[in-house]
Amino acid sequence: MKSLMKQRGFSQMMLAESTGISQSAISLYITGRSIPKAGELQRMADALAVSMDYLWRKVGPETIQESSYYEKKWRETEKELVKLREALKLLVNNVSQ
Repeated sequence: MKSLMKQRGFSQMMLAESTGISQSAISLYITGRSIPKAGELQRMADALAVSMDYLWRKVGPETIQESSYYEKKWRETEKELVKLREALKLLVNNVSQ
């Protein structure tokens, strides 16, 4: 996000003023110490003339070691889904017997 802001000629303060998001919050997003809410992400994307998806990839994974964090969360979610599917199969089998 920092490089995108530089490309667009935005300082943190300018982005804050154009989005209504505090400069301190923007700093946290850039450093990866916080993740913006959807509305904030949309306002930043609009100001920087990019899609929310593009900006999310720049704010999220790259700045807070996302690939490892979100990949871990994804794997955990997948494991839970497998457990739920197995439990559902057992339940269906027990009910149909």
